Amino acid sequence: MERRLCERYSVKLEAIINYPALGLIHAQVRNLGPDGLYIETGNALLDIGSGIELVLLGTGRLQKNYQFNATVVFSDEKGVGVLFSKEKFPNNCEFQEMIKFLLLSEVMVVGVATEFE
Repeated sequence: MERRLCERYSVKLEAIINYPALGLIHAQVRNLGPDGLYIETGNALLDIGSGIELVLLGTGRLQKNYQFNATVVFSDEKGVGVLFSKEKFPNNCEFQEMIKFLLLSEVMVVGVATEFE
């Protein structure tokens, strides 16, 4: 059963997670939407309900980073799904602006995610 609130875009994007129990974790974002994202965390296990700080790393010609506070809401053997704090994207225009920036930054946007990854 689909649990997402909004459509997600499949991406390949570098990120850093600040998880108080483990410190900084290098990770890979695999899908992204206005309400949250799924991120591969390698061997790092993050507890559902935990708060994290997340930085999406800009690449390519533009080197802008995006920083978020989020809550872990899903976990599997590859990574976690997180919801952004409600104040981060109060409207869809800001999300569209970020996606446009990521495309200009040569981040790989590979399509629309159809399943909870």
